[in-house]
This record gives sequence, C-alpha cells and structure tokens, in this order.
Amino acid sequence: MKRLLSLFDYSGQWAEPFHNAGWDVILWDIKLDEFMNVFTLDSAETCLDLFEYINGVLCAIPCTEFAVSGSRWWKKKDAAGDTGRALKVAYQALKVCDLFTPTDPDYDDVFFYAIENPVGRLARLAQLGDAYYFDPYEFAGYLNPSPETLERLEQIRKKNGHGITPDEAELIFSTNAYTKKNRLVGRVQP
Repeated sequence: MKRLLSLFDYSGQWAEPFHNAGWDVILWDIKLDEFMNVFTLDSAETCLDLFEYINGVLCAIPCTEFAVSGSRWWKKKDAAGDTGRALKVAYQALKVCDLFTPTDPDYDDVFFYAIENPVGRLARLAQLGDAYYFDPYEFAGYLNPSPETLERLEQIRKKNGHGITPDEAELIFSTNAYTKKNRLVGRVQP
C-alpha cells in the first residue's frame, strides 16, 4: 500500500484524495497531538521507526509569516523573530522530505513531495526556487469567469506575486480566484 505523510494538515483536506484512492494517510500536525511536532522527525532512524516507509509527503507549511496578505506586519514579525522561527519550521519540513527521498538507484516505487503556501515570500526566503502559481478555480470546477477576467487573471499570475496592485487584488478576491503557489519538488516515478 502506498503511504502518504501529510504535514501541517490538521483537517486532512489536502490528503483526502489520497485516502480516497486507497493510500495509507498519516496526518502529522501538532494540533492533533503535541508529539506530532515536525521537529520530532529529526532523523532518518526516527522517521523509519515511526513510519517504516513513505511514498509521498505533503507540506502545508504555516503561512502566517509568509503570505502577502499579511505583508503589512512583515517588518514587525521579522524584528520579533517570528519569521526566523517560521523559517526553521519550513526548513525542518524540507528536511523531512529529504529524509524520505530515495537514494537507492534501484528504487522503483513512487516518491514525491509537494510544498504549498499562498502567494508571499516563502519561496524567496527559504530559497526554494521558482514557484508554480495556479488559480484554484482551474481545479474547483464551479467557477465560470468570463474570457476577459481569465485573461486578466493570467496577466496577474505572470507577475509571480510581485507588484500586485490593489485593483488586481480586488479582482482576485472578487472572482474567488485566490492565486496560490505550489512548489512541487522531488521526483515522481512510475
């Protein structure tokens, strides 16, 4: 059976499609149990003892210090050390992904990991590289923006979160097309 570790997924919503597809899903969130702190997963030995194997890791890293929606508080959070602490959580999540990434050249099973965070500064601060931006309406199946609105949203998306005007933000919110960014990293094998 394929096994998924879903970090910071208190509700289980992100992992639900995997569960529905027959995967063994492990939700790991400190809100579920104090032991489920991401820093508990501090070594390969600990991870193997707890889970034996993992085929995929989802990381919905807490976004309070990173999301552009809270940018007016960034300087205060930076000065108070909140951003530094949040980055340590992000780095630990990346470490967990790395601990499970197969290194055996003969490994022939599925392995992937994905990191999700709203438009903001996580990718830059954590040096994750280019983010993949998408609009949730592309996957939701219930929104029907006009061709003009779709064209405008595509122009906004190409800004990669930089220089978004208040009018553009209002368009995003009014159409429920909250631009998100997902960073899919790792490798996916058949």
